[in-house]
Amino acid sequence: MIRDITNRKRAEEELREAALFPEQNPSPVLRVRRDGLLLFANSAAASLLAASLCAWESRPPKPFAAWWMRRLPKA
Repeated sequence: MIRDITNRKRAEEELREAALFPEQNPSPVLRVRRDGLLLFANSAAASLLAASLCAWESRPPKPFAAWWMRRLPKA
């Protein structure tokens, strides 16, 4: 039995490329949980995080947290 898996391989490659997008993006990309916990930040966000004294899997300082939380999408 022979099966053409060209489309499947192409889809897998597209998924791999899409997964790299946040890190390769030249703009800051942050993923923040609704309670303000920082879950992901790409390398372009390093200066933003350093300025806010925030680390991954932590909550930002209060002044920055207020700004941050106002920008989260409404549930």
